[in-house]
Amino acid sequence: MSYYKKVTLKDIANDSGVSVSSVSMILNKREGVSFSNETVEKVLSSAKKLGYEISSSPKKNGTPAYNTQRSAKYIAIFCPNISNSYYSTIAQSIEQAAYQKGFKTLIITTFRDEALEKEFLQDMINLHVSGIVFTMMPQCPPFLEKIAKKYPVIVIGDKTTDIDLNVIETSNYTAGVLMAEHLYELGHRNIAFLTTTIGKSLSLAMRYQRLKAIQNTYKKLCMNEPYNIIVKEAKIDPELERKNIFLEHGVGYQLCNECLDDRNLANLTAFIGNNDMVSYGIMDAILKKGYQIPDDFSVCGFDNDFASSLLPISLTTVEHYMEDKGKKAFDMIYEKIQEKEELEAFPALGHRITCVTQSQSMSEKDREEFLNTFEEERKESLLGFCVMGGIFSEGIDLTEDKLIGAVIVGTGLPQVCREREILKDYFDQHGQRGFDYAYLYPGMNKVLQAAGRVIRTDEDRGVILLLDDRFFDRRYQETFPREWENQRSCSLGNMAEQIEEFWKKEKEEAQTVRRKE
Repeated sequence: MSYYKKVTLKDIANDSGVSVSSVSMILNKREGVSFSNETVEKVLSSAKKLGYEISSSPKKNGTPAYNTQRSAKYIAIFCPNISNSYYSTIAQSIEQAAYQKGFKTLIITTFRDEALEKEFLQDMINLHVSGIVFTMMPQCPPFLEKIAKKYPVIVIGDKTTDIDLNVIETSNYTAGVLMAEHLYELGHRNIAFLTTTIGKSLSLAMRYQRLKAIQNTYKKLCMNEPYNIIVKEAKIDPELERKNIFLEHGVGYQLCNECLDDRNLANLTAFIGNNDMVSYGIMDAILKKGYQIPDDFSVCGFDNDFASSLLPISLTTVEHYMEDKGKKAFDMIYEKIQEKEELEAFPALGHRITCVTQSQSMSEKDREEFLNTFEEERKESLLGFCVMGGIFSEGIDLTEDKLIGAVIVGTGLPQVCREREILKDYFDQHGQRGFDYAYLYPGMNKVLQAAGRVIRTDEDRGVILLLDDRFFDRRYQETFPREWENQRSCSLGNMAEQIEEFWKKEKEEAQTVRRKE
């Protein structure tokens, strides 16, 4: 008589050194979750060695076969007008960074049209894109805010709304200040600001911010001397302007000619275009009138358009570092995509789990709502991702089963900085462990604060899981509280088993107490 022991996921996890949940996701071909080729190979090799039968066909529910290579993931990039080099440069930078991480991009041109933004956003959601980047503050921030609660969203632009969005600010006001200070130092006191339609709306806020900065800066610098800033605006049909940026060249040319022909403006010495394209038109008008740049007039713009370096006469312009913004936007969206994927992975464990995440941009109201989530009665489990040393560090009392465990990742060591290095050197010079005072103790203080949230009363029971090999180091263990003397060492392979054993024992003891009563 032969005896056959069924191979379990736990057996494969122990053999491969991979967690049970990861084994489950790999063998069950979970869609939307990616692992390294090395991890997949470990699991598959262990499964084959142990005799675990792996299905090569899709599951009945339609889940596609697992692919060791990352499946195509897309990031949608929304641009007002891709023919504008400012937006195309940012988009290209995002594309390049995305490609390095295995992502593809979809570039959407909205022409600053709110209806189009909403329509395309809904399309991107239906296509299940991984993330969305706006290269300019959208026309529909309330609608986008709703989407951002469920999908990774990043916006590049001036923060012209109080709506909660992750924004990489361009600070056009600062750009205007820099331009004004430059012209003031050159001796210019009579300046013309030439622009297409200007206003305080979301689509026009960039121009408005630049103009206000110039006006305010000159007001501050010229307190005891006369100055004059002329504003000439060409009110163009918004629909026409949105679809043809080359109109801006014509606007600069026309408005500059009007200024040069106006005898009342004969004392003008400098022109500023609201962007480089307008400034190119200004330069054409000046040269065709027979004047010289910069001998007769100075001309300035904004954005550092690539064409500005190709002109026979260089244009003074404010650099916005578009490529850096694109790279930063991708880094931020990638981080949020990773967070979202990690959260989505937990339901694969076969339990009903609600996940909440503490973000850096939380308002006071958001933080309060986040904490209140743990007080609510619920049937499913609640898993919260928090920043060590943040709102969960102290002063939070979640008793009984409101909080039954804390998983602490890392030792909480602070960032290396000059102040901490000075502190470290001081103690080292006095024969003491400088690293401990400067880094280890502050870090472990965060760890202990986080761990302290679990047990608040004599009746509380819970698990504290420390995830970092450094916790095995004697120096770190010296900071442990006395009640941690019986801590257990575990690995990814037996961690789940030990936690299950703990709760099983607690349940049995509770039943024993009830019988005695």
